[in-house]
Amino acid sequence: MKLTGTLTRQFFGGPVWVLQADGGASYQLKGKVPEALEGRRVEVEGVAAEQGFGLSMVGEVLEVKRIAAA
Repeated sequence: MKLTGTLTRQFFGGPVWVLQADGGASYQLKGKVPEALEGRRVEVEGVAAEQGFGLSMVGEVLEVKRIAAA
């Protein structure tokens, strides 16, 4: 799955990376996310995590395979 949107860090008992996708959906990102991309538009390639929703209830959990500035 490839998505484009804005990367933010939110706090739900701890920091959580969130992609606010262009289509309006939110995804909790799991994996390595460079802090330098915070607040920027990014393109993320990943796969839906089998666990479904994360503890933050932000949205579907997406395991990051690649992330870069858009």
